[in-house]
Amino acid sequence: MGFEGLPSFVAMAVELLLAALAHSLSRGPHSGHLKWFSRAALGAALFSGCNSFLGLDVPDAVRVGAARVSYFASSLFAAGWMLYLAGEEGRGLTRPERTFVGGFLAMGLASLVPGLAISDRVAVRGAWWGLVYRDAVPTRVGEGCTLVMMVILGWTTWRAVEFVRARRHGGWPLLGVSLFALGAGVNDSLAFVQLTRAPYLLDLSFLTFVFVAGTRAARRSVENARALKQTGEQLAEAQAELVKRERLVALGELSATVAHEVRTPVAVIFNVLPALRRELGAAGPDARSLLDVLGEEADRLRRLVDDLLDFVRPISPRPVPVTLGPLVEEAVAAARAARTEGRTAHIHVEGETGELWCDPQLLHRVFTNLLGNALEAGASEVRIRCRDEGARVRVDVVDRGRGVRPGDEARLFRPFFTTRPSGTGLGLSVVQRILEAHGGTVHYAPTPGGGATFTCTLPRRAHDAAA
Repeated sequence: MGFEGLPSFVAMAVELLLAALAHSLSRGPHSGHLKWFSRAALGAALFSGCNSFLGLDVPDAVRVGAARVSYFASSLFAAGWMLYLAGEEGRGLTRPERTFVGGFLAMGLASLVPGLAISDRVAVRGAWWGLVYRDAVPTRVGEGCTLVMMVILGWTTWRAVEFVRARRHGGWPLLGVSLFALGAGVNDSLAFVQLTRAPYLLDLSFLTFVFVAGTRAARRSVENARALKQTGEQLAEAQAELVKRERLVALGELSATVAHEVRTPVAVIFNVLPALRRELGAAGPDARSLLDVLGEEADRLRRLVDDLLDFVRPISPRPVPVTLGPLVEEAVAAARAARTEGRTAHIHVEGETGELWCDPQLLHRVFTNLLGNALEAGASEVRIRCRDEGARVRVDVVDRGRGVRPGDEARLFRPFFTTRPSGTGLGLSVVQRILEAHGGTVHYAPTPGGGATFTCTLPRRAHDAAA
């Protein structure tokens, strides 16, 4: 093969590869219009393959037949390219465009008729750089078809200009190759009718068309695949959240039923206990010990009922302006008063956040729950650090207790999860619900050196929570 046909052969190979890629990508979402790009690339490959005969030592009849097929291939390229660009714009062809495509395909079919567009003669023509072409000679009809080719290339350039004006992604590369193809078409037309000695460039222009559009389509398909993956992950998360909420609703209904059923017997036990203490007060230490056990277990049942009712009761904060420091101090005092006898812990409050809007009773419950957990975990020291973060405030409850066992972190805020024999497993769940009702969050992290750190964030104003 001579150098004259080698560029056409290389162009054909690349165009076939991109045609196959576009055909595969056209099956993806929002990519159906790529099937027209695939057909345009096939037309360009057929055009380049036929022109590769320019550098082969073949009979003149073969050259003439290849020239006729190349004209037909150019019509396939033009039609496919028009349909592809319309698909890129998300529209169908206009009536003039449909008429033009139909007429151009008809001229492509007419070019296959012997002697109609391409004569049976072959001319030897030299070009720059010592290139020598042996190609068929067009008839007047063929020259008219060449003029139509210029029209389609001009239309492509105009559509590329519209792409750029609409600020569509990829418009500038399309405009560049369209201008190049227009220049190449004018050059090849003049060379074909032997008005100039310039080398043929239309093969290269078709290749740049297919390459630029193909890489653009591949990039967009990758972006669509990533977006589809992200959408799938979001859908899976939403479905998991929906299942979680349905389970919590069922759990809440069951908890409310159990709490109301147990509440009355517990109240009866507390009413009867004083009478039993009076009646059995002189019965000896064993009887008093049994009554103490009964009282402790009844108190545990009462706390469980209270926690269940807190868990199932809708949380509707009533925000008022509150200074966080005194509120935290009140929670510390309540935690100290309720701590287990003989257990000592140093509780320090650091920092100040200024005023914020919140429900003080609900936040009091948050801090007493967190402090109670720290004391139950055997913390000898607890630090509460208050920080001002502009539109939000942050409170870190840092303890030096036993901490959380590895593997339990993901279950900390699940209802009824507890590692304490006397725990209900609802304290942290209630804390999370209260903070989320305020537009805030709570997160756990291990304390360096041992212990647990719970970080609470709250919006300073009600509109900040909405944002």
